[in-house]
Amino acid sequence: MSYLNYNNQKLTYNNQYVISSPLPTVSGVIEFLSGGGEVIFGSQPDIAGSKTFKANIYIDSSTSTLYFYSKGVAATDFLVVSYDDAPDWAGTDPVLMVHVKNAAGPPGIVRQAYDISNYLGQIELLEIVKVTGGITSVTIGGDTLTKIGDGYFDYGGDLKQVAGIRSSIWDVEIVGAHKWIGYPDGDQDSAWVDTIGSNDGVVGGSVSTRDLF
Repeated sequence: MSYLNYNNQKLTYNNQYVISSPLPTVSGVIEFLSGGGEVIFGSQPDIAGSKTFKANIYIDSSTSTLYFYSKGVAATDFLVVSYDDAPDWAGTDPVLMVHVKNAAGPPGIVRQAYDISNYLGQIELLEIVKVTGGITSVTIGGDTLTKIGDGYFDYGGDLKQVAGIRSSIWDVEIVGAHKWIGYPDGDQDSAWVDTIGSNDGVVGGSVSTRDLF
């Protein structure tokens, strides 16, 4: 516990020391509310080939969802990151799924699952290193994760956004290609200007902002 000081003296009120309020770790990040929100980019982020994806994330609980999509209808390479429902073969709890193109051809996608249940309700740095058709490493909070399962299927659609329910994401970066700060007004388009490239985001859906401690 810390106390509020002035001129090197602890301040008192009603004969009690005044507790100093902690400062937030980050202020004004986007909060995807229960209705679900999204930030849609102008085009698919450049994720082709050997790339590193980084983002600070906060997933409230196992009932939350969080997604990063970069996949075109006829994409030759892509990255989809999702935290949502648990697949039947990986247990009953939601898992982090990382999807990339299957370099060997059909059925289309390499899909690996990672247990992140110990990282919910915390500010964490997620980092994914990929190559064409493969996942090199997945780390969260500095810990290298070991996959708990994988699968293969085709993931259709024209996808180019971050989205979620009861979760937050900011400092989203594809190293050397794009970076979106996402705060201090994370629910505004101005927070999602691409500071490396020119692929800006537009906010939509049920969103707000919050300070995280």
